[in-house]
Amino acid sequence: GLFPIKRTPGEIVQVELDAFSDGHDLVTVVLRYRRTDAGDAWQETWMEALGNDRWRGSFVVDAMGWYEYQVEAWVDHFASWSHGLERWLKARQDVASEVLEGAAMIRSAAARATVEREQRLLVSVAAAMTSDAPAEHRAEHALTPEITEIMRRLTDRRHSTQSGVRRVLVDRGRAGFSAWDEVFPR
Repeated sequence: GLFPIKRTPGEIVQVELDAFSDGHDLVTVVLRYRRTDAGDAWQETWMEALGNDRWRGSFVVDAMGWYEYQVEAWVDHFASWSHGLERWLKARQDVASEVLEGAAMIRSAAARATVEREQRLLVSVAAAMTSDAPAEHRAEHALTPEITEIMRRLTDRRHSTQSGVRRVLVDRGRAGFSAWDEVFPR
């Protein structure tokens, strides 16, 4: 972290790290990056879990100048809840209280939603999860891929952890070959 890494336009910056939490909760990790000398806003990409608490993410630097990146991680309560719920459903356990817990998380995410369609969808799913239908049927509303993706984006990050900011210097393509002068001094 003392010196910036160097790249040329079009190259990939790949980041790997270990991220974990106490207990059995699932963790979500994003790689945040931006071009600093152009005043760009932070962009995010989801990091991939490689197994054994190892994560990988990457981004492409497309212009010369300075970039910076950092990693943000948090305990994903909805992912942990849905993972546990699927296991309890498979074991044919009573999930009535768990379904109500999930409905509360979905209502909370609906309050954070900025897209009206997503907000309406989350409110309707939370209402369906608190209906009088059997708990197993109510649980199915929250386990759809669409709800999972929306909840992933709207997760509560108040207790997230961020790494320090690292820098990348993107130089012209020929800068990648400048080491010849150092190998063969004149």
